[in-house]
Amino acid sequence: RSGMTVGGKTTLFLLLAGLAFTTGLLFYSFGADAWQLWNIPAMSPSFADTRSILAGVEAKRLGYDPLYENPLDPFGRVMAYPRLWLFLDVFNLNQNDTVFVVTFELILFFTGVFIFLDRFDVRSAFFIALFVASPAAMLCFERANNDLVAFFILACALALVPFSAIFSLLLIELAAFLKLYPVVALGALIREPKKSLVPHLIGGVAIFALYVF
Repeated sequence: RSGMTVGGKTTLFLLLAGLAFTTGLLFYSFGADAWQLWNIPAMSPSFADTRSILAGVEAKRLGYDPLYENPLDPFGRVMAYPRLWLFLDVFNLNQNDTVFVVTFELILFFTGVFIFLDRFDVRSAFFIALFVASPAAMLCFERANNDLVAFFILACALALVPFSAIFSLLLIELAAFLKLYPVVALGALIREPKKSLVPHLIGGVAIFALYVF
């Protein structure tokens, strides 16, 4: 099983590196029109979802509440993400940092792929690479949606379930605070012994419900 894991992860790494190189060539040759290969309507300026958050951070500095009024968003949108993202203000970020932030998000996402996946063979590596290159994933990349960050946090949380249920629970809550839907990952705690499963699930749901309230 160990050899299978090493071979599968090595193959997946090479496939993803090849995918990144090929995709880079496509965008170098065709620019934003390359998104049409996945039937994705490109938005300009690029990385619209991350840009919405950074515009919200800028608007907050000017005294606006970007969840209600986000005048700096290039598409005229309010910031449709939980308020916790506004804490990025401590890093003094703005829309000029969009490419830097997106690069960091992509690194987290692809790191999460290898954290989340444990044992898989070479054949599985090809299917995983296809999923990463699917239109749904490519849309996430084009928009630079914060799903990229949520996926990384959940990957870490699920990998830690056998070792520290409490730490895993806290990571799931963090992902849920940032994106809401990751709260369903609390179901992964079902692996826990019954005496700790119930208090962990009740505590996790209660924390999330209080946050939503």
